[in-house]
Amino acid sequence: MTQHLRLEYRLRDDVDPETYLPLVTEFVRNMKAHDASHDYTTYRDTKDPRHFVHVGHFSPDVVPAMQAQAWFKTFTTHMRTLTVAPPDATMLSQVATTR
Repeated sequence: MTQHLRLEYRLRDDVDPETYLPLVTEFVRNMKAHDASHDYTTYRDTKDPRHFVHVGHFSPDVVPAMQAQAWFKTFTTHMRTLTVAPPDATMLSQVATTR
């Protein structure tokens, strides 16, 4: 069974969103390289360039290994220093899809 995650946060006012974009892009690239089954997308609010939403779909058996990776720990630790508040993570249960 697939796990579905939404992660939402806002960058602090003193953080340049444009310098953050390469960091989050690399994180998603590393995730795909870790396991091709990862389905993960990062979104940026078009009205608020400091507001980000991540949506991910994972096989539960690969999550612990992913979270143990150095790149995962480095990014998530650093991201928390850039945000107004800790990221809000929500586990979702799928109701309907076009897939």
